[in-house]
Amino acid sequence: VLLTYHFRKVPVDKREPIVSRARELISEAGFKIGNAHCALESKPPVSWDKGRASIYILRTAFGVDWSDRIRIIYAGDDVTDEDAISTLKGMAYTFRVSNSNLTQTEADKRLPSTDSVLTLLHWVEKHMMEREPKQPKRSTSPSLIQANQIATSSVCHLSGPLLQDTKPSS
Repeated sequence: VLLTYHFRKVPVDKREPIVSRARELISEAGFKIGNAHCALESKPPVSWDKGRASIYILRTAFGVDWSDRIRIIYAGDDVTDEDAISTLKGMAYTFRVSNSNLTQTEADKRLPSTDSVLTLLHWVEKHMMEREPKQPKRSTSPSLIQANQIATSSVCHLSGPLLQDTKPSS
């Protein structure tokens, strides 16, 4: 996304003409329009989304074997985050931030608000600080040992009122 036009704070009765004009300008400039929560996203006409961007960033920052060495948490509150949630399936623990069970998602769990994302991150920080780093194999180079000690984590089993299953209960 190159530009996002937010209209969340525009009074509902004044949105239509403003949003229509924004749509015209975005289209005239040759961009695709993505609908977001009270926002329009201007997307360049390339096949690129948050999923592809996430993989690119992870490979660039941590190498092609990143999924063998680090664990990822991805939390998103918008329909555009579903691209990353889907792409990272099985490689990350994903959360959809939404207080509605009607919001469709492929995320592993739901978080009811952005405040709960902060609570989750504090929980992860607390539990990771208590954890002893894994001892690297002897054949590993010193710089890789340091990177592994920083990036390696265990899969956490989270439960409680903070988290909601994304799959409907039978």
